[in-house]
Amino acid sequence: MNKIFNLTSTFKSHEVEDGSVVIRGMASTADTDRAGDVIAAEAWNKGGLANFEKNPIILFNHDYDRPIGRATGLKVTDNGLELEAKISKSAPANVCELVKEGILGAFSVGFRVKDADYLKESDGLMIKDAELFEVSVVSVPCNQAATFSLAKSFDSQEEYEEFKKTFINSVDLAGQSLAKEDVNASSVASDTPEEVDTQSTQKETDMSDEKIDLEAFAKKVAEETAATIAMKQAEQKAAAEAEAQKAAEEAAQKEAAEAETKQAIRVGVETGAERLVEDLRKKWKRTMQILQKFSTDTRKSFRRKLMSLKRCVVASEIFLVVRLVILRLMLKTFLMLTFLVKSLVRVGILLTAKKFLKKLKSLMMLPHLLVST
Repeated sequence: MNKIFNLTSTFKSHEVEDGSVVIRGMASTADTDRAGDVIAAEAWNKGGLANFEKNPIILFNHDYDRPIGRATGLKVTDNGLELEAKISKSAPANVCELVKEGILGAFSVGFRVKDADYLKESDGLMIKDAELFEVSVVSVPCNQAATFSLAKSFDSQEEYEEFKKTFINSVDLAGQSLAKEDVNASSVASDTPEEVDTQSTQKETDMSDEKIDLEAFAKKVAEETAATIAMKQAEQKAAAEAEAQKAAEEAAQKEAAEAETKQAIRVGVETGAERLVEDLRKKWKRTMQILQKFSTDTRKSFRRKLMSLKRCVVASEIFLVVRLVILRLMLKTFLMLTFLVKSLVRVGILLTAKKFLKKLKSLMMLPHLLVST
């Protein structure tokens, strides 16, 4: 049977410098549960930890899509399997903080029973070979004293009893039946005749007959036991074949479901790719339209600015010409005024000179006048 069992154990935790949390505790113990089942410590030393140690991921509530850390140590001791793990500070759902606060305080270990012995004293199983599948961090169980129970992993007590029967040694049962029949035969052989004074020949004949009957009875019991064992083996073989057929059907259904999922994913990817290409085409077209409009607007704006610049240049040239003309006129006016002033000055000097000469002449005439008088 490939049934996966889960056992829950509490752990202790402490925070480390990088903000993550280290948890440590017993993943399984050698204690006997209430149904009489027990996991031997050496059950983990037969290769059952090899697959898990290749990828020792710690999950949250048995969800393979929510890894929260890695197992950093697995150690088999006399008391059972000791586990140490590191919970990442970036674990989803604030698992790290919940562990620090003690809200999440236990891990659930999923394993498969590979071999076990039936215990007549406790009517339970001694698990002597187990394979570890996964470890999950879960909330603290309500009853921490009864965290391991194979019986509770089954849907009914009948299913649990059928599971136990697969580990009961049929040869031992046959031996018990033979022993029981031998006891009956011995009781028959131990009966003494009521008449003590019988003849010795009759006694020998009775013992000989009794011996023959015992051999036949033992042979009959052996045949019945062999038939029972063969029937049991046939039933086990039929059950194994049915289970193999069921597993094959489940595998076929799983493959079909995976094929459907892949097909759906392929169709979804193709449809998504087509939509993505169409969206990219639309966006490219819209971008080109925006760029074309921007180019047209920029060209128009550049032309307007160029015309305005040309106007400004023409206006500047006209202003410069007008200014030069005005300056030239002003220069000519200045030269004319200068000439006029110079002319006036010359005229004024001449008049003044004439007046001076006239006065000088008058003065020169004065002595003659005096003499004449």
